[in-house]
Amino acid sequence: MRIYLNGVEYKSYRKIMKSLGVRYGCLNFEYVWYRTPGFSISNECSFLEQLIIYPGRMSRFFPVDSYENYLKVNSEEITFALGVPGLDSSACDVPIIPYEHWLTYLNSNQPFIKNAFKKLSEDGIHTHGSDIVDWSFLSTVNSGAWMRGSAGVMSDFRNNKLFIRFGAYATSLTRRLIQEGYDLNLLKVKKGDWKEIAKVNCIAWKKYQDFKEGEWLTK
Repeated sequence: MRIYLNGVEYKSYRKIMKSLGVRYGCLNFEYVWYRTPGFSISNECSFLEQLIIYPGRMSRFFPVDSYENYLKVNSEEITFALGVPGLDSSACDVPIIPYEHWLTYLNSNQPFIKNAFKKLSEDGIHTHGSDIVDWSFLSTVNSGAWMRGSAGVMSDFRNNKLFIRFGAYATSLTRRLIQEGYDLNLLKVKKGDWKEIAKVNCIAWKKYQDFKEGEWLTK
């Protein structure tokens, strides 16, 4: 399973990802389309080896035509994109994971859905999950969990497992990472600096990303 980290559209998160050598990123089309239409993938995402596109929220106002054109214009920079209803995948010039072959955390809790996606994977179909990190049979996953440190959510990778912690855990986790040689500011973490806390979380996800990459390569 290959993991793509969300947050590429934000300058601060992008800086953290770049500093830690994150290689696989995920861009939220909805955010870029509505807030930063001048965002340049080629200029801002060149540090990534692979970039995938997540459509964002798919309300009845979702600009399918604009999404299709965005994928076509930036096709040389995109590894693959997640499909949406009504999208003409043949016109996008990038590989598309069909809408029925990817799912989000919100609709993943029903056993029959999990079994259906497991069967798709067993049949050799590329399946993708958004914010689902414990379904090893999925081909790829994108997640923004590492950006939630400001809400008290801390990520920790130990013993080949990713743990999601809540509460006062940031300080002890940061101390351990500093002992491992990571360049972190403990005082900033204690003061609740969201950028430094995000960096702590990103370290865990980078470790997890590397671990799952090894699993990917052995399949």
